[in-house]
Amino acid sequence: MKFRAVFLFACISAVASCGAASAENIHMLEMEHTAAMQAACGPAHGHIDNHAFTTNQYIAKPADGKALVYFFYDPYSLSVNAFGTHIHIGVDGKWVGAMAPPSFVALNLAPGTYPVCAKYSAPLLSPYVELDTLHVEAGKTYAYTTVLLTDMHSNNAFLLRPTDPDELKMYLHTPAALAAAKAALPPNHILTRRAVSQLVSPKQNPAVLAACGPLNTQIKVALDPTLSLPKPPSQNTLVNFVFDTHIWGGLIKTRGPVIKVGVDGKWVGALQNKSYFPLRIPPGEHHVCFAEKSHLYGNFIALQQVAAQKGKTKYLAAYMLDAESPNGDVGGMYMTAYPVNRDEGKMLVEASARSRETALITPPPPTPPPLPPPLTGTDALYQALEPQ
Repeated sequence: MKFRAVFLFACISAVASCGAASAENIHMLEMEHTAAMQAACGPAHGHIDNHAFTTNQYIAKPADGKALVYFFYDPYSLSVNAFGTHIHIGVDGKWVGAMAPPSFVALNLAPGTYPVCAKYSAPLLSPYVELDTLHVEAGKTYAYTTVLLTDMHSNNAFLLRPTDPDELKMYLHTPAALAAAKAALPPNHILTRRAVSQLVSPKQNPAVLAACGPLNTQIKVALDPTLSLPKPPSQNTLVNFVFDTHIWGGLIKTRGPVIKVGVDGKWVGALQNKSYFPLRIPPGEHHVCFAEKSHLYGNFIALQQVAAQKGKTKYLAAYMLDAESPNGDVGGMYMTAYPVNRDEGKMLVEASARSRETALITPPPPTPPPLPPPLTGTDALYQALEPQ
């Protein structure tokens, strides 16, 4: 009788959320029978063996006559409920890979047009599916990024978006560096944890270094709603950097984080809340960085490649989603940057205050600790064979 009472209590307390989930699952079952989903994803029913797929296999270039396609589980998006779950990738009606955070899937495809699918599912949660159409040409590399965010209350956001060329370089640096380092090891040797941590650090990432300034720099900003937008220059490009929105637990934060903006390896300003600032840059290809330092999650970095033209005006927006709920539960966090069209850019600028830099503080590098004495004997052997 005691166990029956406990069981009834659990059912009654969960009836509201279970009812909502059931409605979503019914909708998902209806979607699984649509022609678009069946053309892109794999079979809707049956068990998917996550270990049957090869993940994190770095491929440097496309195979002869093929196109190389990468799917990334964004390492800069975090989710409490994501760990232990997988995102399944489907191409042309077949499952081709499964990713757990953070990981990637790489595959060679023949030239042509393919429907692609990313599906996320977890216990007690309704599945989420994103579809797209990908056209590939032989000898080229393409990439998608999947983003999963969920808070402690199972409020979820799932995205599948094309990866910017600079972000692709940032993502691929770590597996490429690890593959090269492992290939250079003597027989029966394994990379030490310290070596791995150095290879995966954004401070050692060439794509990050080409766009961002020193990541430990702090920028203080002030907002001035009275400053007007300058006219486009005749010889340069006017780029307006806009902080679109910072959403926190479903609410727009009144005092959000400071997002540093870098161009070609130098910090040029910062954004906070609904703000923007303009910058004139010469024609040509430029590498733009948006970076935010979180005490809990570390560095959030979004990169964008910009082709500047004389007399043109461009708009780049940063968007941040902090899935932490208002009562303090730790949730997911994600930041992205993307170009916006002129009309939307004007709207965002008109609704924002002008940001201006008031202080730029770069702490001095820490003094490195003295090197330990060289290892000998069995200690040197254990160091060489230290697991990753």
